[in-house]
Amino acid sequence: MYKLGFIGLGKMGGAILNSIFNNKIVSQKDMILFAHSQDEKYKKLGFKIANNEDEVLNNSEFVFIAIKPQNFAKLYQNTNIFNKNVVIISVAAGVKINTIQENLEVEKVIRIIPNTPMLI
Repeated sequence: MYKLGFIGLGKMGGAILNSIFNNKIVSQKDMILFAHSQDEKYKKLGFKIANNEDEVLNNSEFVFIAIKPQNFAKLYQNTNIFNKNVVIISVAAGVKINTIQENLEVEKVIRIIPNTPMLI
């Protein structure tokens, strides 16, 4: 079981991951990542790269979901969560907590709204 998982490594997801990693909050051996790009960059740094979203969601204690709001529908359709104790941390503006809870069938959801200055 990994302490932290990431689905999406765009600007916000990448910024959060880099901050956690650079400040040694969680080591890369305790994280698992999935994204449609940036995989090779993080693989070279020693991160575990998942084959799909399910692998992250079912093998992590906490998961940052840092995808665009319009991509949540696809995430809901393509996932099958067996780890009902996972804590979801959503970075997507406009995606309500209860919508995530109902569609992913999880109870623990945290919603954060980072902004562009966070990238610095």
